Amino acid sequence: MTPDRRGLTHRWTVPQATSGSDLPLIDRVLDARGYSDPQARAAFLKGSLMDLPEPDTLPGCTQAAGLVLQAIKNNTPITIYGDFDVDGVTATAMLLHLIRTMAPQADVDWHIPHRIDEGYGLNADALTTIAATRKGLVITVDCGVTAIEEAALAAELGLTLIITDHHTIGPDDPLPQAAAIVHPGLPNDPYPFRDLAGAGVAWKLALCMAQQFVGGPTLTQDLRQVILDGLTLAAFGTVADVMPLHGENRHIVTVGLRHVSQCSLPGVHALVQACTKPGEKVAAETVGFRIGPRLNAAGRLGHARDALEVLLTKDEDQARTIAEALAACNVKRQDMVRTLVAVAQDQATANGMTSPDTRMIVLAGDDDIWHRGVLGITCSRLAEQFRRPTILLRREDDLYVGSCRSIDSFNMYDALQQCDDLLARWGGHPMAAGLSVPAANLHAFTERITAWANSYITEDDLIPHIQADCVAIRGDLNTTSINALDTMAPFGRGNRRPCMVIEGATIRTARLFGKGDSPHVGLKLDAGDVAYRFDNGVEANSLVDAVWWRAAEHIDDLHEGVRVDAIGTVAIDDFTQGVRLNITDIRVLD
Repeated sequence: MTPDRRGLTHRWTVPQATSGSDLPLIDRVLDARGYSDPQARAAFLKGSLMDLPEPDTLPGCTQAAGLVLQAIKNNTPITIYGDFDVDGVTATAMLLHLIRTMAPQADVDWHIPHRIDEGYGLNADALTTIAATRKGLVITVDCGVTAIEEAALAAELGLTLIITDHHTIGPDDPLPQAAAIVHPGLPNDPYPFRDLAGAGVAWKLALCMAQQFVGGPTLTQDLRQVILDGLTLAAFGTVADVMPLHGENRHIVTVGLRHVSQCSLPGVHALVQACTKPGEKVAAETVGFRIGPRLNAAGRLGHARDALEVLLTKDEDQARTIAEALAACNVKRQDMVRTLVAVAQDQATANGMTSPDTRMIVLAGDDDIWHRGVLGITCSRLAEQFRRPTILLRREDDLYVGSCRSIDSFNMYDALQQCDDLLARWGGHPMAAGLSVPAANLHAFTERITAWANSYITEDDLIPHIQADCVAIRGDLNTTSINALDTMAPFGRGNRRPCMVIEGATIRTARLFGKGDSPHVGLKLDAGDVAYRFDNGVEANSLVDAVWWRAAEHIDDLHEGVRVDAIGTVAIDDFTQGVRLNITDIRVLD
């Protein structure tokens, strides 16, 4: 496949048309994604825990599990040290539930840092307080692998430290001093899947602990329930952290979401009820766009304790009360994001950062609009809009503290590594990171990382790109074919919804609908025999309902009778129960 088309908004990669193929639509999509082998295809669609590597193959897992069980046996105080995002909160909750189930008398507590007062990861003050009041075992989740100085301090304070993390480690980076490090991507380690979320790593440790506790792979009923509940939490953390949904992550998310209805945690059900319609299936998109933002809102605007408490409580009324508070907090967060997005858009344009010869956005502010809790999500909005890696910073005394988000073609981790000498602290992934820049270094940092981006990001990278899975052929657009595609869920990063091209369709009607500043375009497309259905031998009509969301500016190009190629995803419309094309882009042929 080669990028051979250009629409009104995107460049397209389109496979050769397969007219005459007798393969069903789902088989052609799976072939396009590399699942042509029947066994690989069956394993992909099955989504089973049987296909996961055993937890004792994860580096450091067996050793860490033994240390935790020894601490429980000795009644040693245990502190779970988490992070304030969904990944860290869910990982913290699952380990607390497991330890309290295995040993109700265990002396186990938690610490999640305040985003603004303490910042990400291990910090010296928190470790000093823990050592003074609860000297014993500290288990990090979703943090710690880059905390060299803090780990050394923990040792000086007499704390036993277990680090569980998933953030990127450079091949030459030193490892922190710890009794055990559980991480899927340790240098020179052959573990087969390095894209686990922090909650995924914690779940593997939890399973290893449970198996060691009972002395084998067969768990007691209560431990099995805790492990499956933890799998639902791991699914939430994996999706919310935007980890790729392939390999182990696909199985974790598939089975974890499947277990939601049987989950014993009242908070999970309270969150689901607040975010979904009765009977609605909880999909990865439900977590990514509804549940995840609510859990994240507490840590963004205040303290993540409410997000943790909703997952820990056994009381249904309390769970509903906390879920309602999280929803209100999320509404406030949405308002703050809208305000900052508008300010940042104007500044990026005014500073020339959206011009063709500048391929990085770096902005900083010092007033309340630049709230640290909404910098990351605002970065994501700007990176998507302008197709440029984006860094947003807020001044706090002599430091600028903030977040980075990248685009697929640019490794933000590598870019920050080139600026290591200018940074006070940093860490993260190729797509997202956090950082602190001394105020005196801000100008030099902006120039260096912008030059790095300019040298790596091409003009094509600045244009949004779509890769189609197939060209629609006769009979593809029917409910049977579209329902079959849903078996490829969960959808998200690394496993996007199937995308197809409808060639040579004729616009029969075009209209605007929706309220607000960004109306949508509704189309009826005559797709010819692509849309024919064969029900009891009767052919249905060839018109396809299509929606191009927030695309009002293109309505003048979409007249009745115009022939177009359309690219997008297909779904069953909730109201009409017919096929709907969700358009991503259109190429006008006439």
